[in-house]
Amino acid sequence: MEPLWTPSPERAAETRLAAFLKATGRSSYADLHAWSVAEPAPFWAAAWDVCGVVGEPGDVVMVPGESIPETVWFPDARLNVVDTLLHRTGPEPAMLFRGEAGDHRDVSWDELHRMVSRHQQLLASVGVVAGDRVAAIMANTPDIYAVMLAAASIGAVFTSVSPDFGVAAALDRFGQIEPRVLFASDGYHYGGKRFTVVDKVAELTAAIPSVEHTFVASYVGDEGALPEPLQRSADALAAFEPAPVTTAPLPFDH
Repeated sequence: MEPLWTPSPERAAETRLAAFLKATGRSSYADLHAWSVAEPAPFWAAAWDVCGVVGEPGDVVMVPGESIPETVWFPDARLNVVDTLLHRTGPEPAMLFRGEAGDHRDVSWDELHRMVSRHQQLLASVGVVAGDRVAAIMANTPDIYAVMLAAASIGAVFTSVSPDFGVAAALDRFGQIEPRVLFASDGYHYGGKRFTVVDKVAELTAAIPSVEHTFVASYVGDEGALPEPLQRSADALAAFEPAPVTTAPLPFDH
């Protein structure tokens, strides 16, 4: 079968893969792939360096096991993915959000840092530590990325579902991981319609005994009083001033 599209040599030469080939002295993709299979340790050491992963890789790349699942990678490494994802600052856009209802929001790198900082401080204030779980049932807006990055910066595990999930479906996902904190949107837009989910979030909160705090972000403008124990995210976040985002150095397989 003929490929639907093939890049020009000029365009292919400008790709990150071409840069990786050049940095590792490989002549082609086939050569690179063969090297990765024959010598995985130097291949992945090069991938760490060339891809600009922020952190300390340690001296050992891999401890071979009898099979790939039993192999231990970067056993001495310490890193946090947030250091790599938030390596930029400045007024340039980090995210361009466009919603179905015509709403839009451009988030700069500096603003994203501020958003993550406030969410990080909020999570720390309610006692979230590395290994805890943070869940979200939120619309795909910039806020959910701030929650994810804040959780990861601490070393908490983040998981999410779409706000159009029913209570039973969300409970199937969240019930088995026992999250301590739940973030939610007040609703979402779909098919030209506006849906509010505050009652569903309250029901979900009550059904997960491990949830200690539920924070609701305004998206569809449902500004009515929230049922207890739900709290407005904006009110909770307002208590914190932006500060540099700190990150917990974690093992590679954290």
